Amino acid sequence: MTEARKIVITFPNGEHETIEYGFYSGSIYLTELLSDSNELDFMGCNANMFEATISGISDLSNLIIQVDAIINNSTTHLFRGRVDSCKLQTDRTFRKLTAYDELYYHADTNIAEWYKKFFQEHKEATIKEFRDSLFEYIEIEQNICSLVNDSLIISKTIDTDSLAFIDILKMLCSLNACFGNIGRTGKFEYTYLNQDSEYDISENYRSNSSTAEDYIVKKIDKVQIKTDDEDLGAIVGTGTNAFVIQGNYLTFGLASNVLSEVAANIYIAVKNIEYTPCDIDSIVSDLNIKVGQKLKIVTHSGRVIQTYCMKNELKGVQLFQQTISAAGDEYRSEVVKDTNSEILQLKGKTFKLEKTVDNFGITLTENLTVNNLLTGTSGTLKDLAVGLYNTLPYGLMIENTELQTGDTVVFRIYVRNPPDGIIGLAARISHYNSSGKAVEHAISDLYIEPGDEGYTQVSTKIRADTARLQCGITRKASGTAFTVQVKNAKLEKNTIATEWCMSPTEIDSRVTDNETSINGAIGELVLKVDKDGRIVQVQLGADAEKGAEFKVNADNINLTAADVLELLAGGTLNLTGKNIAIQSDNFVVDKDGNVTCKSIVMERGKGEDYLKIVMDDNEGFIAYGGFINGKSTKIVDFSTNRGMGGIPVPWYHSLMVANTISSSGSAADETYIDFTKSVIRADTLEGYLDGTAKEAKNAPVTERVSVSRFANSTGYADITLGNAYKANSVQATARKTNESSAYVTDMAILEISPSDGKVRIYGTSTVSGNAVAFNISYIIA
Repeated sequence: MTEARKIVITFPNGEHETIEYGFYSGSIYLTELLSDSNELDFMGCNANMFEATISGISDLSNLIIQVDAIINNSTTHLFRGRVDSCKLQTDRTFRKLTAYDELYYHADTNIAEWYKKFFQEHKEATIKEFRDSLFEYIEIEQNICSLVNDSLIISKTIDTDSLAFIDILKMLCSLNACFGNIGRTGKFEYTYLNQDSEYDISENYRSNSSTAEDYIVKKIDKVQIKTDDEDLGAIVGTGTNAFVIQGNYLTFGLASNVLSEVAANIYIAVKNIEYTPCDIDSIVSDLNIKVGQKLKIVTHSGRVIQTYCMKNELKGVQLFQQTISAAGDEYRSEVVKDTNSEILQLKGKTFKLEKTVDNFGITLTENLTVNNLLTGTSGTLKDLAVGLYNTLPYGLMIENTELQTGDTVVFRIYVRNPPDGIIGLAARISHYNSSGKAVEHAISDLYIEPGDEGYTQVSTKIRADTARLQCGITRKASGTAFTVQVKNAKLEKNTIATEWCMSPTEIDSRVTDNETSINGAIGELVLKVDKDGRIVQVQLGADAEKGAEFKVNADNINLTAADVLELLAGGTLNLTGKNIAIQSDNFVVDKDGNVTCKSIVMERGKGEDYLKIVMDDNEGFIAYGGFINGKSTKIVDFSTNRGMGGIPVPWYHSLMVANTISSSGSAADETYIDFTKSVIRADTLEGYLDGTAKEAKNAPVTERVSVSRFANSTGYADITLGNAYKANSVQATARKTNESSAYVTDMAILEISPSDGKVRIYGTSTVSGNAVAFNISYIIA
């Protein structure tokens, strides 16, 4: 028995009578579209369309219609929407009615004002709260359902005067791994691709006109959420066929652990989806098939095809011709974008860390406003004394913030508890009322024990009587004070702690003080690395005179002098007050300026000194308590090749220690070392000496003396040694030297008089009357 079928158009608002007759033969066309993309982008949000050519009707434009199929007195809903046009045809009898669902009419609605107002009222909200408010504003009813990331807490991330409803809708769907579509009764439906059950249509397809691909669309084996093409973001899964969510405003500013949880929820929802792309023509239309439904077909040859209804087309009047189709490539492309629109008016400027397979970088770009409510925090470890009970160094007055009663804040701090630390430490927030009385203490249950380091955090809600918050660390029990190190202290209005940053007021102050400048076009600082993490390129787009700060983990950074000077303002590196320490295996400079190294080698250039050290008031170059220590030490003024005029440091304040200490000079009146002002210990002292040499006891003292002439070619000369008269006994030797044209052929010391230091020397020279120089050594007993 043939089924009784007919199409009926009703008007829910009662503006027109029901239309049951007058349909032009074959003129009805209904298309339901979940997605026609070659990749599962999980956005969809396409409008459905209904067309029919009908006689005897007036212009029905803008009226709401409900289209149903009546089959054997059973009603099947097909479409609900609004008439877009109802044009009179050339025969003046029929009108072509075209209608779309409500998504078509609201797609471009500007929801910017709603967005701003929503986050003014809520500050933060779950995805569920966000979408419920959105659809109430648009006045479209949603099907009641639970989405995989409905519990995600989001906050305001953009500031714009133009925001399309369709763009946010696509982001909502993408973030929940589902498609958006207006159902047949006019409600907005979130459609997940069913992976468990399937509808067998093997007996109802035309084998001669249906087609199917030879491949299966591969399963998604990785989910990645990132800001843009260069960002690494959060990744779940280890495969290569990735579903990538990129540029989704709803994820901006979320901590990496939160993004990872979002990605994990998406991965669970999509990881088992696979299907065969196809176009299936039905023998008899099956009006119960809806978009998103999983279908099974066993062909006449025995091939089993599993697919999804991604597009459903019905043509005809009573017996529809039905085409079910699903598109898809075997493998996914590298990037799936979740909207074509771009919003550039973001809340602030910040450094954005980027990483892809081939590069790592830091980009100065438009991004989110930093939200550290505390000032005076640091990104580097600083000493902090823990008192008998606790230490709460960071505070703020509620009246100076936008915090309101009921707002949630989270405080996180990194603590390094030394091995000799006394007790475990945890993050703490204390509430004080306007009278300064403590009314509540929130303490983390995560304690950093002695010898450990890491983050500890705690959250709390602003009380009605909270006037001031104090943040810091507390100890498990009271006791002796001790010192720890902390960094990255951050208090923010959030339920999840995010990465440390300075407070906006501190950033503004730095801009005012010209410590940094962010003006005009935003520059880029890009560091590229190879697959092994080694830096291969550095590009700096910021103004070098203003400077920029960044951190790099790499072992192959090489900068030429020209590169360094190009980066530094005026070619000068000013580290004043920064307490910078440098440490390597062979060279250490501590934060107080003390240098320790294995050796110092200085090569003298023409007209330059080997070493020049100037103390206060030119009091000498050996500091109090310092010393020169070596096997052989020679200090000389190379500009004159003479002695340096002594070491004028107060008695016993400095030491020179060496096997041999020698000087250069050509005149007896040029004192090299003044014994009255320096302490000298050596096996051998060479050169002109003056002062008391008692610290040189038992060491040979050598003086270079000149004899103006011998009495004759063979004769004698009397000389005076500087310190010999102070010795109990003198043992003297002399050796011949050349000076001018004279040459001493023989020489002997005949007399030594320790009482006055005079020594008579006999010798023979080739030329009498010329000066002869001798080196004479003696020992002060």
